[in-house]
Amino acid sequence: MKSSLRRKPKAIGSGEVRDGSALDWVKAARSGHPGSAMTIHADDGIGGLDRLAFLVAEADVLPDIARQYVLDAVDMVVVIREIEGGNPGRQVTARASERDGVLS
Repeated sequence: MKSSLRRKPKAIGSGEVRDGSALDWVKAARSGHPGSAMTIHADDGIGGLDRLAFLVAEADVLPDIARQYVLDAVDMVVVIREIEGGNPGRQVTARASERDGVLS
């Protein structure tokens, strides 16, 4: 992540975030890279934001500050689920939520 930022990218994509690297992604997303994206496992959108804030807090950031960093970095959450009984990996539902309407 850090080396990517040195190249002045227009957007930053990341695979699943699971640890203190979440702070690197949040810093990148807050530093003027619109269209940045990452994945995280959670039951719903709010759970994803909470998990991201928890991972940022694991990097020695106070929990309240971690949550604010996440809310400042994330504009939209897309939730994707497999449809029960469907063909795994092919049928999914997706819901996008704008941060200002649902997440703040």
